[in-house]
Amino acid sequence: MYPPIALQNILYGVYICYDSIVPQVARQMALSGAQVLVNISNDGWYTGWGVWQHFDMGRVRAIETRRWVLRSVNRGVAATINDLGEPVQTLTEGEGVLHAKYPLISGQTVYMRFGDVPALLIALLLLAYARRWE
Repeated sequence: MYPPIALQNILYGVYICYDSIVPQVARQMALSGAQVLVNISNDGWYTGWGVWQHFDMGRVRAIETRRWVLRSVNRGVAATINDLGEPVQTLTEGEGVLHAKYPLISGQTVYMRFGDVPALLIALLLLAYARRWE
């Protein structure tokens, strides 16, 4: 569905712009073997908090998949984000280049294996519990 791109024996999961807000995209790429996620984005559409919110979605994708995320933007926050969602390098203004060194990570997280199912089951259990008290 979302095959990774091989470059010098490294599998990159590349997603464009607002695909970063859809967790299934990064999840499927990682399940397909992507060792690093790359988000290419046009954040010139956003101002203020929208730029940072879009950046934070990349951080969430890193946490969910335990993969490094490399963000390349025309405006906004370019960054390298480690597998724990922590920004390692950022470039927030002007032009520049980030030289990233990152480990290649494989394996699966609980989120990668089960997706949103555990959260949905817990929500249903909470609704059933609340219904019981009506």
